Amino acid sequence: MPGLLDATSKTRSICQILITEGDSASGQISMSRNPTTTAAFALTGKINNVYGCKPSEILKMGKITDLLTAIGLTPGKKAIRSELHFGKIVIATDADYD
Repeated sequence: MPGLLDATSKTRSICQILITEGDSASGQISMSRNPTTTAAFALTGKINNVYGCKPSEILKMGKITDLLTAIGLTPGKKAIRSELHFGKIVIATDADYD
């Protein structure tokens, strides 16, 4: 999957994914992460404001579908926590207003 630097543990409930603002932030994390339990997913560019959008419109956005896939979520299917790819999701951003 493009943008995903995955964790290697088979016990996925102990794994976490750090969602970063881009490849450079993901690269910095890759140098200091524990590769067994910590994954990084780089969102490149800005995420569109989806307020008021229909789910079908949101699912046309590649960044969103890639993120859902990385986490283990399937649109239209009930999420079962034990089946997700990660036990924790961390949004790692900088202090910029963007």
